[in-house]
Amino acid sequence: MALSGVNVIVLLALTDTGRSSYDPNLSAQLATFGIPLSACTPDQFPELMATALRREDVHGWIVDRDIKVVRSDE
Repeated sequence: MALSGVNVIVLLALTDTGRSSYDPNLSAQLATFGIPLSACTPDQFPELMATALRREDVHGWIVDRDIKVVRSDE
């Protein structure tokens, strides 16, 4: 989907702490396609989705807020 131009974001968790539990191998595979994978808090979620809907840099938004992002193994 991401390769065909669909704006894909993987939200690993939506929790008050913003911490997630995930399969690191599968997540790293998805990250190789340039798909942002992270967790966020409910307060951050609307801004994250607005960034995605505006087709802005979601990865940059995540990094700017010091949120952990899953990276590919490559």
